[in-house]
Amino acid sequence: MHSSRSLHRSGRPRKAFTLIELLVVIAIIAILAAILFPVFARAREAARASSCRSNLKQMGTAWSLYTQDYDELSPRSNISPVGPYTLPNGATHSAGVLLWHTMLHPYLKNVGVVDCPSGGGESSKYTGNYTGGGRYGQNAVSAGAALAQYSRPAETSIYADVRSNYHKGGGADIAGCCYTLDRWDELADRHSDTLNVAYADGHVKSIKKRNVAFEGTPSVVAPSDEMASRKTTGGEDIFWRADVP
Repeated sequence: MHSSRSLHRSGRPRKAFTLIELLVVIAIIAILAAILFPVFARAREAARASSCRSNLKQMGTAWSLYTQDYDELSPRSNISPVGPYTLPNGATHSAGVLLWHTMLHPYLKNVGVVDCPSGGGESSKYTGNYTGGGRYGQNAVSAGAALAQYSRPAETSIYADVRSNYHKGGGADIAGCCYTLDRWDELADRHSDTLNVAYADGHVKSIKKRNVAFEGTPSVVAPSDEMASRKTTGGEDIFWRADVP
């Protein structure tokens, strides 16, 4: 009487996979990967965009607290300091100007909030030091305005995604130049072709760059940017004005 092992050994040998079958399996795996990888990439970007909106929400709250502490005046983009002061990263700074990042820091206590997680290869990441850069920009039109001037706070931006490697004077992009925001083509729609914006009433939303209207005479630095010289028309997002009478 043969054991089960001996019967198995004496039976017909198992058939191996053919080359065609292996190629078919590999092709199926490649197709599934091609389908799923973009889905995973979009999911990762959605998570980063959500984190970015959280950052802007915290910045908007800090902006509101600042205005309450300073006679309802919103922070300027920069001011000249009196004497040396300590930067958020602990270094002492005695020259130049005090940027809005540092003005908000007492209300944030975290330099990471002032850095968009989707900045990628853009080198101007805010780290708490004096660089003039960062991946968020403060609306130069609304900066320094009194709250009484905001007749449309839900339509007036205060902070938004910007290109951190940007040359305001024209020419090639350089790092650390876009901490203020006063041109349409400084906006960065890096979140699946949308950008995140914090408004003066405290809400944050994602919008298409093409839906951002420029009120006034645009100063176009990069004419190749899509619709860089457009003006406002009825029903569009009011982005730039603080409604100063």
